[in-house]
Amino acid sequence: MTVKHQPVLEGGKVRLVPLAAEHLERSRKWVNDPFIMSTVLRVSHVTPEDHQRWFANILSDPGKLVYAILWKPGGIHIGNTGLYHLDMTHLRGEFWIYLGEAEYRGMGAASETLGLMKQLSFDMLGLRKLYLHVGLDNLPARSLYSRHGFREDGVLRQHYHIGGKPVDVAVMSQLRQEYDDNKHDA
Repeated sequence: MTVKHQPVLEGGKVRLVPLAAEHLERSRKWVNDPFIMSTVLRVSHVTPEDHQRWFANILSDPGKLVYAILWKPGGIHIGNTGLYHLDMTHLRGEFWIYLGEAEYRGMGAASETLGLMKQLSFDMLGLRKLYLHVGLDNLPARSLYSRHGFREDGVLRQHYHIGGKPVDVAVMSQLRQEYDDNKHDA
């Protein structure tokens, strides 16, 4: 079974819409920013051609759902999020997010986006497990994921080589049962 229909997701502060061509140049600027590169574990700059190939791939690959994060007041594109490795046989997907516009960090956009993506994953797609990889030294992101019920499964030691040094990566996940239990406790 494959999934490619992407509903628009609405929160109080953010609106998630399927990534479109109009979002590409801003997105490419962000993924080439040294701060974003370090937080999303990127090792090289993205050329316009590379970015077009990536966009064509996400449009055609049913295992990838990518959203632009829009700040509702004004509809400003502030970041991107998505699911990769969406596996409807094993009912799991890999979550990722970045906020490209620094002034919107710390305003609840990432937290609300994560909540919406969990609703998509567990309530709409019926996934059993949502997982992610995050740099061990990315304490703000690890804290966000922990607050949202993700548990650390382990550490992939020296999993990346970025900026001339090895980087350890935490693997975190949340199971559907944990998500359901937290919904009922809230």
